[in-house]
Amino acid sequence: MTEADSLPKAEDLLSEGRRHLLCDRASDAVEALSEACELFDSIHGEGNEKCAQIYFWYGSALLELGRAEHTVLGESVAPNTQDENSTDESKETPEETNSENDDDNKENEQQPPDNEDNASGDDEEDSFKSSWQMLELCRTLLENRKAGDFETDELLCRAYLKLGELLMETGHHEEATDEFRKCCSLQKKVFQGASRQLAETYFLAGVNEICKQSYHEALNNFTLSKETIEACIVNMKSIEQDVSDLESLLPLVVEKLDDVRECIRSTDSVRSLDVSTSNGFESSSSSQTSLKRKFESQLTNGELKESFNDVKPTSNINHLVKRKPVTEASAEKRTKVD
Repeated sequence: MTEADSLPKAEDLLSEGRRHLLCDRASDAVEALSEACELFDSIHGEGNEKCAQIYFWYGSALLELGRAEHTVLGESVAPNTQDENSTDESKETPEETNSENDDDNKENEQQPPDNEDNASGDDEEDSFKSSWQMLELCRTLLENRKAGDFETDELLCRAYLKLGELLMETGHHEEATDEFRKCCSLQKKVFQGASRQLAETYFLAGVNEICKQSYHEALNNFTLSKETIEACIVNMKSIEQDVSDLESLLPLVVEKLDDVRECIRSTDSVRSLDVSTSNGFESSSSSQTSLKRKFESQLTNGELKESFNDVKPTSNINHLVKRKPVTEASAEKRTKVD
């Protein structure tokens, strides 16, 4: 196939993949985006700036696949906690198996085979790792570009945001904080002040701080999200645009603000006591842990993202993706930057 034939096909596959993602046709979407990625690489060369867009969409699809696998495995709480528990269980299983008699085989039969558990875990890890590789490559290309415009700057904002989401969901919360900060800084320049995109980034940054149990930082981010939405509403009303979708977001943000304030109050009330008993601390710790798990569960299930995504323009495709396994050779191929 000549380059003249390949480019239209690659662009069609990109559009098809995004359309499948919008319609929640996961397998079809990944197949199309994977093929499009290969075609763009062959046309423009690996690591070319012109491939940044397809790298972003393919990386985003892999992120959603990791989320889907995470949910299928029943890990709707903190990723690190679940991973540690799974590791401990897997370490104990061989010893238990060796010490059991034939009379205990029925209990073993009720547990999933270790090799299946490992395979599922490997698939999830591979999805998140491959997603990071593609999104990081996209970000590197855009950050190193010679000249920028609105379209590429907006894509870089999206790359920062997706990297932040990925790092947050894999338990790298400090790194996620850095990505969200860079995203907010660039979004203020790109969208010239208050925007729906900036409100979403502040919101997710607040969720990330909850996962870190940094409740005052979370409060600050949720407050900024609320103020940004309110500013957007004022701006849109001034030009007589419909603001019902934005107004529907405010109760969600206010609810999160109330949750965090309650957690801060419970912590402060315990600190104000002259305690030799540990009951108060345990109660506060339990409250904080409950809130942390609540946010992580909602994040894993996609509830928090969907609340913002439901009112976004249709040009911002949301995805729930499954894909064909990426071979080690193809993953290494796409992570090279010339």
